[in-house]
Order: sequence, then structure tokens, then C-alpha cells
Amino acid sequence: QELEYLDLSKNAIIDSDDYSFYMLSNLKMLNLGQNPGIQLPGLVFSFLLNLEDLHLDHCDISTIQNEWFYNTTNLDKLYLNDNPLHNISDNVFRNLESLRILDLSSSQLSSLPSNIFFYNSLVDLNLESNLLTELDSDTFKNQSSLITLRLARNDFGTLPNGIFQTLYILKHLYLNDCSLIEVKASWFSSMTQLRNMSLQGNLIDVIPY
Repeated sequence: QELEYLDLSKNAIIDSDDYSFYMLSNLKMLNLGQNPGIQLPGLVFSFLLNLEDLHLDHCDISTIQNEWFYNTTNLDKLYLNDNPLHNISDNVFRNLESLRILDLSSSQLSSLPSNIFFYNSLVDLNLESNLLTELDSDTFKNQSSLITLRLARNDFGTLPNGIFQTLYILKHLYLNDCSLIEVKASWFSSMTQLRNMSLQGNLIDVIPY
């Protein structure tokens, strides 16, 4: 099959198997979003070697299976937002060496492994509207290509020193509504390209200098 774009969003798909997309090796975009309750076996995407854009938002996914991404090394955009993920294993994105856009917003995440973002290909990372209360200082250490980082509407209170120290070309940082009680100038010392920063809706009472 020569099909490159397949949109199956907003249906009532529940079942799939390891061979559901067997004949679609040229597929570049697959949208399965808004199919609540869909069951995706471990090898369901294993034949999609050219896949670049995958939408799995609003699917009631509670666990991301490591096997989903074993062969999707060309994946450029991955949308997993609005799922009850809660937690993610540290190896789940290990094979996504080309991933540039990752959306994990509104996914009820309460924690993140410090080494979850392995490659430095990401340019846009969305972690907004989760249940995160803390981040490890090494969470973004490999993400020197990030241009946009969205952390709004979490419950951090504060963030560790050095958390943004390798984000040299970051231009857009969203930290609004994060219950931040302080802002440290050291957070931003490496961000010489920063152009847009949102800090509204926090509990900050001192402007750093």
C-alpha cells in the first residue's frame, strides 16, 4: 500500500492486533486519537518503519508499552496527551532518536524518571496540566535542542538549581500556575536565547536580579 496519511480519530475503535497496520509500511501519519478504550498490543506499530507523526491522545491509555516504539525510529511527533498515564517507565522513549515534538500534557503524571528524555532531538516538550510536584535536576540535561518547554499548571512550589542549565537555545518557557514560591536567577543563567517566559498565577513575592 502507498497510503501515507491515515486519520481514524473520533471513532469507537476498541480492538487492534499486531497486524492491524501490516500492509501500511509507507504510512507517515497515523491518528488514533479520541478512541477511548482502544487496546493497542505491543507490536501494533512494528511495521510502520516510516511513521513520523503519531496521535494517541484521548484514548484512556494508562500504560505506554515499550514495544510500541521499537521500530518507529523515524517518529518526529508523538501526542500522548489527555490520557491517565500517572507514571512512565524510564526506557519507553529510548528508541525515538528522531523525536522533535512530544506532548504529555493533561496525563495525570505525578512523577518523571530523571533519564526519561534520552536523545537531544526534542524541540518542543509539553508537560502542562499534570500532577508533578518535583523534577530532578537532571531531567532536561540531554535536551540542548529544546526551543519550547511547557511546564504550566503543575504544583512544583520550587525547582532544583541547574534544572535548565543545558537549555542553551530555549526560547519559550511556560511556568505559569505552578505554585512557585520563588524564582531563582540561576535557573535562567544559561538561557541566552530566551524570548518568552510565563510566570503568572504563582506565589512569587520577590523578583530575582
